[in-house]
Amino acid sequence: MSWWNQRLLVCGACTFVVTLSVSGGSLFAQAPQPRKWKDATNKFEIEATFVSEVNGLVTLRQTNGENVEIQLKELSSADIAYIRKERTNSKSPFKAKPDASPFEPKSRGRMPAKDAEQSRASNPTGPASIPVNWDEATLLAAPGASEWKAPAIEPEAKRKSKSSQIPPKRDFAEKLTHIATGEGFAILGYIEPVSRSRADSGKTRLVRVNLETGKTEGTILVEGVYALMDVSPNGEEFLMREEAEHGQPGSVLEIWKPAGKEIERLKAFSPLESEKSQNKVQVALLGVNGRAVVANYGNRGGIFNIADGQALTTAQKVYSACLSPDKKYAAILTDSLLVVDLESGDTIASLPTTLKHGAVLAFSPDGKRLAAGFSSAITAWDLATGEVYRDEIISGVTAVQTLPFLWTSPTHLLVGMTLVDLENHLPLWTYVGAERAANYGGATLLAADRAGQAGALVSTDLPHPAATTALKQALGSPGLFAVKPGTPVSIDVSGLPDAAEQEKVKSALETQLAAAGLKSTPGAPVTLKATLTSASKEEQYRVLGAGLETRSVNVTRYTSKVELVAGGQTAWQSSSGSGPSFLVRPKADETLEDAIRNSSKPNYDFFSKVSIPHYVMQPGKTSLGTSNVAGF
Repeated sequence: MSWWNQRLLVCGACTFVVTLSVSGGSLFAQAPQPRKWKDATNKFEIEATFVSEVNGLVTLRQTNGENVEIQLKELSSADIAYIRKERTNSKSPFKAKPDASPFEPKSRGRMPAKDAEQSRASNPTGPASIPVNWDEATLLAAPGASEWKAPAIEPEAKRKSKSSQIPPKRDFAEKLTHIATGEGFAILGYIEPVSRSRADSGKTRLVRVNLETGKTEGTILVEGVYALMDVSPNGEEFLMREEAEHGQPGSVLEIWKPAGKEIERLKAFSPLESEKSQNKVQVALLGVNGRAVVANYGNRGGIFNIADGQALTTAQKVYSACLSPDKKYAAILTDSLLVVDLESGDTIASLPTTLKHGAVLAFSPDGKRLAAGFSSAITAWDLATGEVYRDEIISGVTAVQTLPFLWTSPTHLLVGMTLVDLENHLPLWTYVGAERAANYGGATLLAADRAGQAGALVSTDLPHPAATTALKQALGSPGLFAVKPGTPVSIDVSGLPDAAEQEKVKSALETQLAAAGLKSTPGAPVTLKATLTSASKEEQYRVLGAGLETRSVNVTRYTSKVELVAGGQTAWQSSSGSGPSFLVRPKADETLEDAIRNSSKPNYDFFSKVSIPHYVMQPGKTSLGTSNVAGF
């Protein structure tokens, strides 16, 4: 019997849980008995039965049958402990008038949106969050041995899966945040932000799909906004993140257990609480034996045990992380790319890379390769040897942390919604209409949204047959690429206004062409063109310490650009802007105008740092074709 149909069992003497009702039924298997309840001042007392606690608002049923409400923080410490045994007594300022009872009759209307949001923010429901102490954790570092040690990753098992129709979105504001897969199932996590107009505190919806039958097994709806981060292979534990205001990542992680149409909230952690302003959890992954990998991008990250909150290993700066298909290893990007054994916490391998902020990582489903990407740059390593398999600049794709970045085969990466063929160095196919993607049993799952209608979770092999056929035809035709290794390329620096910089830039671009395997050849039909342009306009700056005073200043901004031109058309380009920031701090002897003028300089360094792609398709081609996922 699936957990979506199991009845909820609550063990009052075991782990403390808070249960959220979904639709119908009792919150608890056995109703609590009436008891004495006191407020924080011990002035007021009633006899009542505990009914529920939602968003920090406690509902009690008096012996006469009338329901009353009280803020959790306004109860006595003994009553708080009764409701939430693991929660420490919080500071609870009594806000009613001195002679007014905090036990108010239950309102028949809904809590005003503002009050609901404040209650949720100051009194989050669920178990007390446990901070993770990283002080005694070992530091993540590259291993000292120079020899490469290949991780023993078990490949993802081949499994059959079917496409499925999934319920439509409840609201136009609801969005799909993640697809997590386990043994025979997928969980789709949706969030519906807090809405002042609807006077609610937001919703979380979890949809379970049986991938073997292609049927939706059930839906759980929960009050509050929580992002699905990961799920255990058996589906018994969900790793959830409570979201902050305006859909921003929150700082608290929770472990949920599905039980029928309800959720048991087993544990909560504040893994980065010690990091103060950098305490938001931006990545959270659930590995083997309860090992969780967490990080605030560019700041603290590490591995801890969800059984007791004990830190295992950590790094001061973690830029990205991902799990191997067997969830036994983590790739963690610090100053280098580390492969870490989750059971022991040992770093078993290290890969050099210049990628840092904004990078994304992915193991291939067969466990043989690891890829890192940022923007249009992709590097892939062979994990058997530690050697680079591909180091590419792929025109027309953008690898970012908010979009899919996953292998669909040993040689294909889905970057955003463009399938990149690493073996043949090109963006192969574009898939539109998909919000999220995931790996499962050798197939790729694509979630397609059909506005106002039932959506689809498409299970497919990528590349699909049409893409494979198009590739075969393209490779058999001459002129697929505008440039590839060995192509002669001329350099044009006439678009640079400073003649003294032209030779320097030309020399730098010759070096970059050679690194890409291209030949610098005067008069060649393909041209690498360097330009630097400027534009000036009046911009408004606010003067700190002068109230609302603003000052209009003439600002010059520059754009440095290189482009590969073939047949008079741009096949590829890269650019960078420069100029004063929007926050200018004049020195003691500077006026605001002087500070802006001194910081407004052209960026010639860009031309020595820009990477030129090895392969670029002919102008006008972003991929070999496009398919709408909803039509699969």
